[in-house]
Amino acid sequence: MLRTVRDKAEDILARCIFCVVGNICDILFSNSGNMLVMRRPFESMMPGVTVHVNVISAWATVLNYEEKKRRMGTTPRLFCNARMLVNYSCT
Repeated sequence: MLRTVRDKAEDILARCIFCVVGNICDILFSNSGNMLVMRRPFESMMPGVTVHVNVISAWATVLNYEEKKRRMGTTPRLFCNARMLVNYSCT
């Protein structure tokens, strides 16, 4: 759920992502499906910047994980990653 006020854990995470210190190749997100997202794509979440496709895919992964905890009897949802938008036939 989106809130206007961040809790302590969210503040720590935001400071880590947007500190502009550290290697742009630091891995900030990974999962058992071998998806890795480095610091640089997460820095695209700054205001006025287009969000990187890897951040969208990571968010879809988190939402699909959270979907496993949904209440029985509620409508299931599937969140697709951004890779489905890539045209692989282009060279």
